[in-house]
Amino acid sequence: MAATVHPGSLVVVTGVNGHVASITALRLLEHGYRVRGTVRVLKSASFVQKSLARFGDKFEVVEVGSDISKPGVFDAAVRGVDAIVHTASPVTMDSTHPEQQTVPAIGGTLSILRSAKAVPTVKRFLFLGSLGSVVMGTKDPYKEVYTRDDWNVMAAEGVKNLDDPAIGFFTYVHSKCEAERVAFKFIADEKPQFSLTTALGAYELGPIINAITSPPRQDVSIGRLYDCLADPPRVEGVSPIPSAVWNNVLDIADLFVASLTSDRTPGQRLIACSGRTSWTEVISILRKVYPDRPYPPSSDSAPHMKYPGSEVIEFDTKLEQELLGGKWRSLEETVLHAAFHSTMADPVPPGSLILLTGINGHVASAIALRLLEGGYRVRGTVRFISSAKIVYDALTKMFGTEKLEIIAVGEDIAKEGVFDSAVKGVDAVIHTPSPIMMDCKRPEEEFIPAVNGTMNILRSARREPSIKRFLWLGSIAAVVFTAKDPTKEVITRDDWNVVSEEAVKSLDNPEIGFHTYLGSKTAAERAAWKFMKEEKPSFSLTTILGSFIIGPVFCQVTGPPRLDKTLGMMHSIFANPPRLTGISAYPSALWCHLHDIADLFAISLTSPLPLNQRLIGTAGRTCWADVAEILRKVWPDRPYPPVRDDAPAVRFPGADQIEYDTALEKELLGGKWRSLEDAVVPCTRDLIAKEAKGWDK
Repeated sequence: MAATVHPGSLVVVTGVNGHVASITALRLLEHGYRVRGTVRVLKSASFVQKSLARFGDKFEVVEVGSDISKPGVFDAAVRGVDAIVHTASPVTMDSTHPEQQTVPAIGGTLSILRSAKAVPTVKRFLFLGSLGSVVMGTKDPYKEVYTRDDWNVMAAEGVKNLDDPAIGFFTYVHSKCEAERVAFKFIADEKPQFSLTTALGAYELGPIINAITSPPRQDVSIGRLYDCLADPPRVEGVSPIPSAVWNNVLDIADLFVASLTSDRTPGQRLIACSGRTSWTEVISILRKVYPDRPYPPSSDSAPHMKYPGSEVIEFDTKLEQELLGGKWRSLEETVLHAAFHSTMADPVPPGSLILLTGINGHVASAIALRLLEGGYRVRGTVRFISSAKIVYDALTKMFGTEKLEIIAVGEDIAKEGVFDSAVKGVDAVIHTPSPIMMDCKRPEEEFIPAVNGTMNILRSARREPSIKRFLWLGSIAAVVFTAKDPTKEVITRDDWNVVSEEAVKSLDNPEIGFHTYLGSKTAAERAAWKFMKEEKPSFSLTTILGSFIIGPVFCQVTGPPRLDKTLGMMHSIFANPPRLTGISAYPSALWCHLHDIADLFAISLTSPLPLNQRLIGTAGRTCWADVAEILRKVWPDRPYPPVRDDAPAVRFPGADQIEYDTALEKELLGGKWRSLEDAVVPCTRDLIAKEAKGWDK
């Protein structure tokens, strides 16, 4: 069995200033490895060094010179290392003669293999190849699946005709084939102490942490993507033919990481291909997030990858998906990550300063905790400094005073300019405060502060050029009472409440308070999106629509919470003496774990997927009777209210059946929501503790 290379080991990544190599270095560092990157010229790595600076002395870069095929050029770089990831190789498709790529590809591969053989500490050698080594083989792709045992047989013939208009393409593919064949021949002939694994990439898309100093070449992966979104357009049309084989660069990097310890990869060729797509499909994904760009039209005559069966070819990637935990990353995630960086819409990474409004609130205090845990600096706003004492003391005890500051903005957050000083120098804004009460008799009591408060901070943010993202805590209220029949259709982020803003026009409506709350949330969110469309600020907007947000209580609670707030409903279930005469078994209470909401905010600072999107923050429906049953198992002696059919519950047609499409939200959270039990038990425990000491004074 080949020796394994565990976290803490030193790994060389050649060509670390490249797209795949830089992401591979990142993933290795995140998994606890030390990385030594090589570049031809040291200054070419400055951007990557900045991107990976947070790893300190775990990452170093060495210069090897411009000719990587020169014998001994890697000798110093590989000294004392445990593994090598070799990625450096020419990537162009405009060569007019095979030797222009074949010689440096083979020479560079043999050069580092020979250097590695002379170093007894090297246990594994991983090689970035190309899917071009597998396609155009002897199989009929219309009838057979391609496997890691297949090899390209057409490229070697294609490069013999220098007049062939496809000579550049064949030269690139041939150079990759020959370099990989040479590597396996070296292992067979020289029998070094290390194993060899090759990972064969396709169109490698995804996040970018290396320098892009100008529009990328059209014959590299990022260049093809840039063709789809360039403004002004670089191409007259894009192809609808699904022949573009692709993968997420993070999946390639993760295959390299997995191959350092897996006993299944030594001696293997790994096919890093998530599937096929067309550039027309790519544009349909981009259009959802960047609707105003001048996309090229779909055209049957546009260039595309073309060989017999290219539009139907399939690959056996069962092993690769198992190494990645079961599946490839999605095309949408892959494209948006790449486009996000290609259009210079920078993420907001750890270390950045985040403005968090209403930091003394239930949700905002949990967001603050998540941000500080993630390495961010936080500037919190409150109406009065005294209201943040409990949150400030708890957070500064854990993270120190240099990571958190609190500023007071006054009682009227709808006042023009009240946030101007608060937004100075921040990288992102998370806005959470808004009235929460359901007993208003006149709509303006909630509509005016909700809408004006939102517009006020948006205007302040627009005047601050450092802000890249604006995240807004909204309400599930904006996606109930939609035009859809919830008994038959799933509600999505494209749906809107169409009832509440009309319902509040009648002051005699017995549900005026309920619809005033729902309508104010809907109106405030509509105003935010209208602002983005009309004012076109430099930042993006993401709205996260919370439901009953339940979880640990980190904020100040000065007495029994109002019954029209989440904490008040929770307290009413177990209060002693009881606050309610009964609770409902009607399953219409939409809920979400507090930590899931906080995580969605933190993730939305760096991920491109939530850009200019509405995120629906609900894990599902429950009833207060079910909540009581969970609590009864932990606190059996408390006097829980009885279940009654006439007990208050949110009721509207289909309220007990409504379902939401939250596939994106679950993807951002790693696949699933936290459980109801994990939400209500800590919440109850914290409220009981606060009540026992006489609440927070």
